[in-house]
Amino acid sequence: MRVQRPHLEIVETTRTIDAAPHREVRWVTDRGELTESFVGEWQRERLVKRPDDYRILHRAFEGIGYTADSAAFLASEAAIGDGGITLGTLGWTPLRRTPLLQVQIDFAGPERFALDVADRVPPLMDLLDLLGHLTLQKFREAVKTPARYIKLWENLSIDMLGVRAFREQVVPMYGRILEILEPAGKELLVHYDGKLRVIAGDIAALPLHIDSFTPSLPTLTSSAARVLGRPFLKDLVEQPLRADQFDSRPPRVSQPAEPLDPVSPLHRTQVPPASTANPWSTSSRTRLW
Repeated sequence: MRVQRPHLEIVETTRTIDAAPHREVRWVTDRGELTESFVGEWQRERLVKRPDDYRILHRAFEGIGYTADSAAFLASEAAIGDGGITLGTLGWTPLRRTPLLQVQIDFAGPERFALDVADRVPPLMDLLDLLGHLTLQKFREAVKTPARYIKLWENLSIDMLGVRAFREQVVPMYGRILEILEPAGKELLVHYDGKLRVIAGDIAALPLHIDSFTPSLPTLTSSAARVLGRPFLKDLVEQPLRADQFDSRPPRVSQPAEPLDPVSPLHRTQVPPASTANPWSTSSRTRLW
């Protein structure tokens, strides 16, 4: 998926401290900038620190356009051959989840998000509306690719989001996504890895596939993830599953990385190791987009 971001520049700063990569990522717009940071792949600091930050995020996403690109998918299919299937993804750059989960997990964090969504903070509500529009736009482009399965990295844990929010916001979004996918012969696959038992019946009623389950279902093994779709979920609700019900040799599944925008290629520059108190003061910059 190629992305055009007219109002956003993302600048990444990388340093190695005690053998671990530390990254600071700045989202720069003409309305202000936001900062997030990571240690390795773990997010240490999120973009949103206060409600007004949602306005800056809104500006960052204004005017964004998506264009389908099948190059990575076709390369993966050629490499994997008859040994498995290639999943289509929306990429690791926003948006890769449905809006509530995108904001909760990546932008604000569960505590900030819980407070703001409970108060229905207007800038957050405006941002969620925009992200919903962009999510559907991205799926309209995704169906132009050869991928049969389109994956969302939901990382849903219902005790963090809440049953009401799932039923009133997430499920209707799935419905709108499926209205785009089904006429094109595509199917929706989601990545869930949190607590789900309380909404098992809700999930079973949805015509989607799942590639992972919570560890709180002890009868499931990793090979169970190869059994996708509603029949599997109905079994989950109605009776326990045994490990011997599944082939212990799951098929290979390839998830191609999102191709980068050729206009603004990614150049990573590693900074020599350091252990200073302020690791961002002298490091090199990497422009992502």
